[in-house]
Amino acid sequence: MGISEKIEEIKKKPEHVRMMYVWGCVIVSMAVIMTIWGFSIKANSSASRMKDSGSSDDLKSIVEQFGGGSSDIQPSSIGTPAKEEGGETGVGPEGFAETGSGLPGTGE
Repeated sequence: MGISEKIEEIKKKPEHVRMMYVWGCVIVSMAVIMTIWGFSIKANSSASRMKDSGSSDDLKSIVEQFGGGSSDIQPSSIGTPAKEEGGETGVGPEGFAETGSGLPGTGE
């Protein structure tokens, strides 16, 4: 007996019997969906726990990489008042030097 023959057989039955088939299929389908969903939640929660435990190790390696580099950093002259020959600063209205662009490497 094929599936199309089974469907034709169910079509000939009374409505209350067909509704029992419908609800039975709904229950079985939802059980399958809920089972798959439960496994995916379990897998995601265990993966996030492993990710959280590894994050402290990642942070340590980042600190180790960049920890020694702070001595190489030099203070920038951008945004600091420029001293003129008279010892006074040529500060504009925004508090930045008026002479040149103030950008490093431009020679101004």
